[in-house]
Amino acid sequence: MRFVCNARTEFQKKAEAKLRSMIHEVREKYPDINVPDDNTTFSLLFDVNSVRVAGFAVSQPAKRSMAIRLHKLGLEKYGDEFINGTLVHEFAHILQYCNCSNSQPHGLEFKLFMKLLGGDPSRCHNYNLRDLLPEKVRKTAKTFTYKCKCQEHQLSTIRHNRIRYGKEVYSCTKCNTVLEKVK
Repeated sequence: MRFVCNARTEFQKKAEAKLRSMIHEVREKYPDINVPDDNTTFSLLFDVNSVRVAGFAVSQPAKRSMAIRLHKLGLEKYGDEFINGTLVHEFAHILQYCNCSNSQPHGLEFKLFMKLLGGDPSRCHNYNLRDLLPEKVRKTAKTFTYKCKCQEHQLSTIRHNRIRYGKEVYSCTKCNTVLEKVK
């Protein structure tokens, strides 16, 4: 595997070390689980600039390329928590791509890989990434406030419109009640 990483800061270097140790651990403890092979270019990048996305995994089998892309400012603010949450989450997706590419993104296989890596198999983070970005970027993503029995949720314009036009119903993943628009 050709490993590419542009780590510069302390937390970026910690993220790189954590990823390398997870790859090594999976190879040693679980030889039946496929990890990116020697012909694959594997990248760890710190270039996500979003108000919602903390990171994502990319697999391009035709190009023999895989990558984990992380939110640079989120990593710097949340540090070890971000590494042990988001990085582990995205590496579980990489393992999922290598072993069962036709499975659901956050389905049973993903959850099994998360448990194997010692991570929480939930699919959403609770980081406040909006306040980390410049005002110009923050204003581009409008959100709508909805509530359930236990908390408030910020939904995107797309999800808001799906609810508004009766195409979708969203429930809280914690209390399982249907979300309602805050007036």
